[in-house]
Amino acid sequence: GFSAQGEYLFGQADGDTSDNTLRAQGFYAQAGYCIIPKTLEMALRYSYVDPNRSKTADLTTDIQAAISYYFNMQNLKLQGDVTRNHDQTKGGTDDMIYRVQAQVIF
Repeated sequence: GFSAQGEYLFGQADGDTSDNTLRAQGFYAQAGYCIIPKTLEMALRYSYVDPNRSKTADLTTDIQAAISYYFNMQNLKLQGDVTRNHDQTKGGTDDMIYRVQAQVIF
């Protein structure tokens, strides 16, 4: 019925000629629940990426809601999601992303 998943990332790169150090970090956390067991699942996800911790106004965050309908487990399913993307590198723009996808395995 219930699923949860998350990851944290940290990266560092040292410039050979510039002597600059670039540090990045980010994470995501998501949770899902099968409303109708093995048939209908809903999920929520939040993600955050800071590609350069020394720089201001370069964060990106996503809030996403998804729904999946399993006709035949993972072999045949239909999924859709809606994401609100906030990107500070584009002057703090907020975009909405809509997706629908089908998976067929034979």
